[in-house]
Amino acid sequence: MGIWIQAKTLAKSPDAYRQIAIESKDERNILIANQAKAKAYDSMIYIFAALLLTFSLMGVDAVLVLMLVGCYLLVVGISIYYRIKFDKEM
Repeated sequence: MGIWIQAKTLAKSPDAYRQIAIESKDERNILIANQAKAKAYDSMIYIFAALLLTFSLMGVDAVLVLMLVGCYLLVVGISIYYRIKFDKEM
């Protein structure tokens, strides 16, 4: 739906469409976005670990803590999977 609205809006202005297409495919913008995601992921790992430790020390229900631990391990597992996958490709 959003793509359709964007196409209708940009059909009236081909210069704006061309500029958006160039910016979305620009290697510098892609690199910046990927670095921002990497920094956010690195921060998330430490914040999530601190949250798990805090919840366990506060005596929160064990089921909730175990669910959070499962999510944490899932994120770390996905990270390891993609690291191995990209290492094989490059």
